[in-house]
Amino acid sequence: MSFGASARSEVEGFEHDHAGDGQEEVYVIVGGSGSIHVDGEESALVPGNVVFLAPQAKRKMVAGPDGLSWVGIGCQPGGYTPPRQQ
Repeated sequence: MSFGASARSEVEGFEHDHAGDGQEEVYVIVGGSGSIHVDGEESALVPGNVVFLAPQAKRKMVAGPDGLSWVGIGCQPGGYTPPRQQ
């Protein structure tokens, strides 16, 4: 039971989805600006934006002129159980 996380700075990502592995993703924009293309729809991105992506959503990030930095967290639904507080 785990999840994955990464921090990235990109000019232009690649279109992909996670339909094959069922992974949901959350992106948190931490610097720069740009856009995300999800299933053919484009949305602007600025620091503070949080984007949830279902596994089947085709997505691609594109940086603006000042770059785009983000943190991505992914997990299969039910794949992570937080530790119990004692």
